[in-house]
Amino acid sequence: PNEKNVDFSTISEKTYYDADANKVVVNDNTGSTILFFNLPEAVTAGEEIQVTVKGAYTGDSGFRFWIGNGPNNKCEAVKVFNPDYKQGEFEETFALKATDLCEYLTIKGVNSWEGGKNYICGLEITDISIAYPEKN
Repeated sequence: PNEKNVDFSTISEKTYYDADANKVVVNDNTGSTILFFNLPEAVTAGEEIQVTVKGAYTGDSGFRFWIGNGPNNKCEAVKVFNPDYKQGEFEETFALKATDLCEYLTIKGVNSWEGGKNYICGLEITDISIAYPEKN
């Protein structure tokens, strides 16, 4: 499939971007963490993409991914990594299906009413690739 890497330098919150190591490091225990990146290619309603995320997790707050316009989710189902997600290095692949035009991939904390803490702490992301199976 047509696969492209997310450009971490497009991150909405530059304080979480380590340019020297080209990785994203989130240790925020102060508030509602939300950050988003430009998708390599926009996704239109009905299209599904495959997202592969590599990194390490040492936190207990959880995090979730969606596609949309940045702050707003425009996909059928959000991918949630629960607060009790395994510690250590990880690689996860999941599908996100657009319900509207999506230009951003968003990472946000898990809400407190869902068992999270609203923020993200202990997350390091070293790579995000997006496969566009419908754009071969």
